[in-house]
Amino acid sequence: FFFSLSSTMTLSMVRNPSLALPTFWTLYRRILTTTTQLLLPIAFASTLASHLAFIPKPPATLRRLSTFPTNQRLKSPPFAAVVDPTKSFSSAMSSSTSASSHPAPPKPRRDEDRVTYAGLPPPYLHWDATKNPRQAVDSPHPLLNPPVPIPDPYGWLRDDSRTNPEILDHLKRENEYSQSITSHLESVREGIYQEFLNSLQETDYSTPRSRGRYWYYTRTFEGKSYSAYCRAPKGSYGGGDNAVLPKIEWDGSKETPILPEEEIYLDVNELAKDKTYCSVGAVLPSPSHEYIAYTVDYSGDEKYELHVRNLRSGVDVALKVLDANSEECGEDLLLEVSDSIEWGRDDNTLYYMTMDEQQRPFRLYQRRYWNASSGTNESAVETLLKEELDELYWCDVSKSLDEKHIFMDMASKETSEVWFLATEEEESVSSSNEENMKCIA
Repeated sequence: FFFSLSSTMTLSMVRNPSLALPTFWTLYRRILTTTTQLLLPIAFASTLASHLAFIPKPPATLRRLSTFPTNQRLKSPPFAAVVDPTKSFSSAMSSSTSASSHPAPPKPRRDEDRVTYAGLPPPYLHWDATKNPRQAVDSPHPLLNPPVPIPDPYGWLRDDSRTNPEILDHLKRENEYSQSITSHLESVREGIYQEFLNSLQETDYSTPRSRGRYWYYTRTFEGKSYSAYCRAPKGSYGGGDNAVLPKIEWDGSKETPILPEEEIYLDVNELAKDKTYCSVGAVLPSPSHEYIAYTVDYSGDEKYELHVRNLRSGVDVALKVLDANSEECGEDLLLEVSDSIEWGRDDNTLYYMTMDEQQRPFRLYQRRYWNASSGTNESAVETLLKEELDELYWCDVSKSLDEKHIFMDMASKETSEVWFLATEEEESVSSSNEENMKCIA
């Protein structure tokens, strides 16, 4: 660029000496202006970058979280280390790295020889076709024949029984690793937890609901993780469902009852004692109010046990499988249901839903004389009332407010159906009768 300008200036002075001096100064000013316009932004950017390079910038793991209100600051900084401005950035990084060194994450072994097959099972191998990957049910394309092997190196990690020692040990090591790399966030977790608690009223109660001759409600207590199911007799306020709720005079303490003669008939905190997980689904009093039926999940896989408790004696019975044709049938095999249950017309009848392999409630059962093992002369009878095989529909069971009908609700994303059974007819149902229930919507 400068060479071209110099050549042009020299040629002009040779051709016209009288214009040599003006031409020289004109070109000099142009050169100076152009150079300044080009080099000044570049010099400014270079200077700024050189200054920024010496500013110590803490890594993301050391940045302080400031999501708490000013009046609820944590007592200690929620980060692992504090950058000393008198030290260099490299020394701060090295100290942070040494302080936050963690073990390597656990790696599950790879079973390179393990495969699963997609396609049509060969008949001579007696494969279980329901456990093989395949196309959609409505796919117009035929299954692959012969089947194609698909590598499945981590398939050994699946264990529905949750009893494989190798898998349990690997999960334990993964949990320990997660706790190790997040240990510096313990103060943050505790601060967030306390912030949530400050916005809640831990000792509280739900609005009492009229059921027969009792008011039913739940209570929560400070320091306890689960609810307590309570009831109180209506007494002089009338025993019908139209009774007026009396004025509640409660001082807000744990010891004071919400209503006179309060009774805790199911304390979930007691159920959860010595359990790693506890989730209660439905809790329903029987028509005579002498029993309660409740569903509880102790594993976290949303498969509920069905229990019935005698409120007078305190005896708790877990219902067992009655299907004599079941390959897993046994005296100790607990019945697995969804969280949706209902009582029938009397204390002898229960309705519940069972689930398919995808844990979708799809079958409605009636069990008569569920307490046959408690000294009665009748034997327990289980009847399949209705099933929905379409996997698009999710089902549950409910009961009308007048307690005269049992409903089976089926719903997909677009459509729904409601089937009903009159409780007056519940003794006449049978598994061979396809018209046990009628559709109303």
